[in-house]
Amino acid sequence: MQDITNIVVRPLQSSKYIKPVSVHYILNGKSRISYAVTSSNCVAVIIHNISKNELVFVKQFRAAKYFSNVAENDRYGQIDLKKYSPDLGISLELCAGTVDKEASLEEIVAEEILEECGYKVNVSSLEKVHSFPANEYSTIITHIYYCEVTEAMKINKGGGIDDELIEVINMPVTQVQEIISKDNSLIHPILIYCFYWFLKNKGELPQ
Repeated sequence: MQDITNIVVRPLQSSKYIKPVSVHYILNGKSRISYAVTSSNCVAVIIHNISKNELVFVKQFRAAKYFSNVAENDRYGQIDLKKYSPDLGISLELCAGTVDKEASLEEIVAEEILEECGYKVNVSSLEKVHSFPANEYSTIITHIYYCEVTEAMKINKGGGIDDELIEVINMPVTQVQEIISKDNSLIHPILIYCFYWFLKNKGELPQ
């Protein structure tokens, strides 16, 4: 899908997207230090193509996923791509984006759907599902939405903008039902939740 070469891992010097901080406090009279990462919140959307009864996802390379699949003693410096294929970093995800502009969450969701998947939707058609913290070490909140689309609403092929390299994946609902019946250790927990939410509220859970 993507021609990824020359992967090198270095310590983080600075980033406009992610900022690590240390939090100092007193607990039961003792000084403590904890660590956290601050960043922008996110939106994501479960897209149901009702014309084909398919869910619409995206695939793209995620450095963090790749890094987690590299053995600890091989993680720094030049990565051996013969030993660790870049495919280890390809992630199946909901269409999503960062909350980094002056717009409502729904407006950002609609913009991401158009850019990444090619469907033009009205913000009034979006249904709020849930909001999740990323984890206990991060300030990031992901806001999940649900949207129904038809083939008539598709006005471009998607794939992202600028230098984004995003593959649009159309998955039959029956395949989603099969996925949740198997080992889900390689799929993000929020995505698994969204699978179950969709099948419970909009589809049919497997027996």
